[in-house]
Amino acid sequence: MSASERIYRGQARVESIAPDDRGFRYGDGLFETMRGHRGSVPWWPAHWRRLSAGASRLQLPLPPEALVLGEIAALLDGGDGVVRLQLTRGGGGRGYAP
Repeated sequence: MSASERIYRGQARVESIAPDDRGFRYGDGLFETMRGHRGSVPWWPAHWRRLSAGASRLQLPLPPEALVLGEIAALLDGGDGVVRLQLTRGGGGRGYAP
């Protein structure tokens, strides 16, 4: 994992994505790509609303907004960049039904 990547399982930071993660095996999740500018994300409230609505529709747990904002700020470190926030259902068995 590079310094520009952060992976969490719930609120615990982990070093890698589990091989049984449903988001990577079956696309069971959602993502939001955002512009980072001068250490923050323009239009953050709109991004968070869209992410929250998608998570609710898919019945995915959403991490605390403060945790996400803190990690984004740390990754951008006052600069510019692209932030991709990917949310998955996590580990699970075989098949498409969660």
